[in-house]
Amino acid sequence: MSDTKRKHRHRHHSDEETEERPEPVEEHDGHGGEEESTEETESHHHHKHHHKKHADGEEETATTTTTSAAAATPPEDPPKRKGKRHHEEESAAAPVDTTPKNHDEHTLEALVAKLNSDIGSGKTKHMQGFCQYCQEYSAALSKAAALGPADVEGLIKNLRSGTNVTLSLLSLNFVTRQQTTHTPLVEGDGLEVIVHLLNESTGEDAIQSVTSCTRVLSNLVQTQKGQTVLKKDISLCNTILHVFASHAHNMDIQQNCMNVMSVLVSSVEARALILEPAVISQVISTLGEFKTVQRTQEIGVWCIYSISIPEKGQRLLLDSEAINCVISALQAFPKLESLVARSMTALQQLTFQAAPNYLRTFHQIGGLSYVVTALKDFKTNAQIQARCCSIIANIGKDKNARTEMQDTGCIDLIIESLKAHETDHDVAEAAIVALSVLVTTDQAKQKFYELDGHIRVSDAMKRFSDSSRLQSLSQNLIKGTGSCSLM
Repeated sequence: MSDTKRKHRHRHHSDEETEERPEPVEEHDGHGGEEESTEETESHHHHKHHHKKHADGEEETATTTTTSAAAATPPEDPPKRKGKRHHEEESAAAPVDTTPKNHDEHTLEALVAKLNSDIGSGKTKHMQGFCQYCQEYSAALSKAAALGPADVEGLIKNLRSGTNVTLSLLSLNFVTRQQTTHTPLVEGDGLEVIVHLLNESTGEDAIQSVTSCTRVLSNLVQTQKGQTVLKKDISLCNTILHVFASHAHNMDIQQNCMNVMSVLVSSVEARALILEPAVISQVISTLGEFKTVQRTQEIGVWCIYSISIPEKGQRLLLDSEAINCVISALQAFPKLESLVARSMTALQQLTFQAAPNYLRTFHQIGGLSYVVTALKDFKTNAQIQARCCSIIANIGKDKNARTEMQDTGCIDLIIESLKAHETDHDVAEAAIVALSVLVTTDQAKQKFYELDGHIRVSDAMKRFSDSSRLQSLSQNLIKGTGSCSLM
């Protein structure tokens, strides 16, 4: 791959540019079980930490470890500050097929037809039947061929006329989990209708409507078009932030708002509203309150990553102990590959060019141990390997951390990763940068040589001969280790 092509993949943007966001947490429902009964749609749910039933139709258990699916359409690279800030997440864990074995597409198709027959009639029987089916088979909705744009158009028609608003919103919540249904929202006035209802829904009696509205907006995050339309109107950001603050202890609404904010923060106008201490504090608080809930942690960690891209956001997060929140997520779900990938991405961003006191804090709270564990546990995941190597390079600026890494096998793991992912440019570059930081003592240089580090670096130079940055990094590393004569 040429440098030109690679730059296209990893462009450097200024903070002032408005770019598509990095991968948000996709709204697949493989996180826990059945949906909420439609008989309860009008009621407010008080969320607790164990076995929580969600108002937007999801159930979470305290220690669920199901791997969630990655976003279907990874957006473009985020804006970056000076320096080699971050390689954007190009691919996450493959989507997990969570479609129930007994799900019948024909049954759903028939229910959708009946649902549409209720639209405008004032009847609710078929809408209730549709929602009851969706709550049972929520995991199938992202792939449901029976759902299409026409269903969204009909439901929006109901909302415009004020007909069966609560059930129509709940139905829309389910329908829009299938990406192909988004057209009326991103090309018509559907989004305007949703935002209007969200602004009009106030008080405890409107909690279900607020939950459904924010979930629909969160569903739009799955696509590039959805992200683009969400950022068009600055008033949407004001609305989301108001809802986020007003429903601070409602887990579903917090999740949905954080997912939307992860996209909005890339807009210059919205960024000025989001990068405020009160908003950052609420994100941190939500992660702490629902620290055993997988979906909350995945969305929250990704929100931290997105907010940390601008320098101001990184500083606010570091001052708010965001690193501790990410470490807490890793403690709760150490084997969940998708969360570990997002956590390492967030930690890479948070530690990039961070002040020495923050790096010392990272080291003191045991952050390095989670990086080393991820290197060991996810050896086949190139994305995690690259992120971990970059974190090691970042925190290696702290002398104590660097000494510990030199003595605890980090050099071994990095060289092993370089060998295992020899065809991956990002892993090669991140590994070489990390080795350049660590291989500075005579003992480290000896280990580097004994583990054939010089051979691995030489192989990378040959494989990526068109990458000028990798060539320069490799040459400096080889020169610094005294291995020139061995090449």
